[in-house]
Amino acid sequence: MATPTSTVWKYFNQTDDKTKVRCDICKRCLKFNSSTSCMWKHLKAFHRTELASLQRPSTTASQDEMDEGAESGNCPPPAKRPIQTVMHQYAIKDPYLPNSIPKKRLDNKLLKMMVKDMQPYNIVNDEGFREFVYALDPRYQLPSRSTLIRNLEEQYDTTKTSLKKKMEEADHISVTTDMWTSINTEAYLAVTAHFIIDDSLMSCLLDVHRFPQRHTADEIAAALHEIFRDFNIENKVGCVVTDNAANMVAAVKKLVLRHMPCFAHTLNLIVKDGLSAVAELTETREKVKRIVGHFKSSCVSMEKLSKYQREMKLPEYKLVQEVETRWNSTYLMLERFLAVKVPLSAALSTIDAGLPVLFSSDWDAIESAVRILHPFFQVTEEISAELNVTASKCIPMVRNLQKVTTSMMQQQEKGNIGYRLAEALNGTLQRRCSAYETSRLLSKATILDPRFKTLGFISPQKADEAVKSLSSEGAMFVLEGQAQASTPLASSTANELWHDFDTQVSSQNPRQDFLTELKLYLAEPNIVRTECPIQYWSAKEAKFHLLRELARKYLSVPATSVPRVDAAERKVAVKTWTGFSVMWVFPMNNWNGFNNEALTLP
Repeated sequence: MATPTSTVWKYFNQTDDKTKVRCDICKRCLKFNSSTSCMWKHLKAFHRTELASLQRPSTTASQDEMDEGAESGNCPPPAKRPIQTVMHQYAIKDPYLPNSIPKKRLDNKLLKMMVKDMQPYNIVNDEGFREFVYALDPRYQLPSRSTLIRNLEEQYDTTKTSLKKKMEEADHISVTTDMWTSINTEAYLAVTAHFIIDDSLMSCLLDVHRFPQRHTADEIAAALHEIFRDFNIENKVGCVVTDNAANMVAAVKKLVLRHMPCFAHTLNLIVKDGLSAVAELTETREKVKRIVGHFKSSCVSMEKLSKYQREMKLPEYKLVQEVETRWNSTYLMLERFLAVKVPLSAALSTIDAGLPVLFSSDWDAIESAVRILHPFFQVTEEISAELNVTASKCIPMVRNLQKVTTSMMQQQEKGNIGYRLAEALNGTLQRRCSAYETSRLLSKATILDPRFKTLGFISPQKADEAVKSLSSEGAMFVLEGQAQASTPLASSTANELWHDFDTQVSSQNPRQDFLTELKLYLAEPNIVRTECPIQYWSAKEAKFHLLRELARKYLSVPATSVPRVDAAERKVAVKTWTGFSVMWVFPMNNWNGFNNEALTLP
């Protein structure tokens, strides 16, 4: 039986059967087993004002008080020091009402924090987190786990509805999709939409669709069509960007949509082919991988490397291991390996683990590979930027890479590792990317990018063909728009009155108007490469109003289906059901609706 003198009994009484206690404030009954803990917790959760009037007995000093005393040199016996609970350290007022503005605002901030930082629902039950929140604002009562899930569902529906309305304004939408596998070996199909609204390029994750079925073209096409239908964009999607997998390409063809291969994936294949073509470099890479693997698995060896870096007053870098599916990791592994050459060599000289020996020729091969692969690394990073115009860069980037590799071949002694690597990369570039300049999508995007126009092409003939193709599409586009806008005259009197004028107007050639705009546009000097092409077309709307619409169509197409990891914060809520659990992906930048500020990545 609990001590009857405990202050908590001021607000509780036992029931007749002695197994429960009843709160005198709210009349709720609690299970009772001789401890007053449940009563204290009840007051803390529901009656903080009454709790403030009580003082729970304590015989030991708090850790904070002990630490404070120790720092001052006067640490009294904790048993003799009464303490005040956290509740007495703040002027406690009544909790916020459930529907009050402060309560809703803090609930929304909590939800946003949990989604952005990927925190679990039960964080609201963690004692330390609850104490921290109470210290920040004693009046705020954390929502329960079930309330949190309900709020999340409401926010999901609100954000999805907002996105649907925004996408209604877009005339042209491009889509990227990719299949990936989680650490739990569950397959997912991710779908992202890209479009231009209000002269801003937008990128929105539509769905992360769990994909337990076989990865056939029919199944993928059905899943994509269902997602398009759910967002009411099946008639607006003009292009789908995927990797080069046969099932993904076939799925897009089944939807009768234009397919564009992922440029980053193509670069990955180019570099892997180039590295494999040089046998000596392959042997050196295997040596480096073994050494890196040893340091990754040995704390003693890693500490030796860190020790030598500190003694040499060098940055304490960790080694990077290669990942088979990402060529960039090969470059990063070799670059980091070269950066720690001196301390690493010192550490290796003290390690007897049967590791391969690196000769001067190996270090020369690593140095050559890093120098030659660096432009490809730069291209991959730039092309993977999510909120930049990228499809129009493919042709100019291929052109630049070919020139760079040719120049590197001329700088190397014929036959050495650097020469053969540059030669292999140059040849693979021509083999895999030769069709880029004949691609209607990429060539038109390049022409309509005021940074490149015809200067981005390797072949002037291909540039001329792209201009002709754009002229034909522009004429059809103008005619379709004119047909939709035309209406019959009101009466025969009006016809008679305006007959001569209407005849002159109808005799005008819309195709000629478009060609005039195109010639004026091409005659203007190119803008600086660092300027935004979308802002250019916004500023030139009055002068090139016909060309502008086609520019919005082609410049919204992304070059890759694999955006940078640091740009992966998306703009639409996604819900996928996984057994009994629910995974939510929310639009951190669209949380409060769509506006220019919200659409800027932090």
